[in-house]
Amino acid sequence: MISFEYVSFVKAYTYLFFAYYKWFSKNRVDFSSTFRAIMAIAMITFFNLLSITIFAETLFNKNLIALIPYPILWVIIISWILLHFIILLTNKKYKQIIDNYDTDNPTIQKRKRIKVRLYTIMSFIIVLLAITSPVWL
Repeated sequence: MISFEYVSFVKAYTYLFFAYYKWFSKNRVDFSSTFRAIMAIAMITFFNLLSITIFAETLFNKNLIALIPYPILWVIIISWILLHFIILLTNKKYKQIIDNYDTDNPTIQKRKRIKVRLYTIMSFIIVLLAITSPVWL
C-alpha cells in the first residue's frame, strides 16, 4: 500500500521538475530545458541531503563526510544525478509531468511557483547555514 507521505513526495517532486522546466524553457522549448531542469532538481535534492548530513554531524560532533574517500564521493554524486535522469527519462515521464501540470489554473500555478522559489532559496540558505556549522569550521 502506498502511504500518503509517498504520494505527497511524488507530487512535490514532479511539480518541482515542472517548475524548473518552465523556468528554463521561457525563451525556447527544447531538450536542454529538460536537461537543465533535471540537473537543477538533482542539485537541490543533493543539497538537502547534504545539509541533513551536516546537521547530523553537528549533532553528533563527528565529521562523517570527511571519512568518505573522494572517488567514492564522486561516485555517489554522479549516481545521484543519474538516478534523477533515470526516474524522469524512463518512458518519457518528463513529458507526462509537463502535460499534467501545463493545464493547471494560472492562479494555482502562480502560488505553486512562489512555493518552489521559496523552497529553492531556503535550500540554499540551509546549506550555507549547515556549512558554517562548528563541525565544518
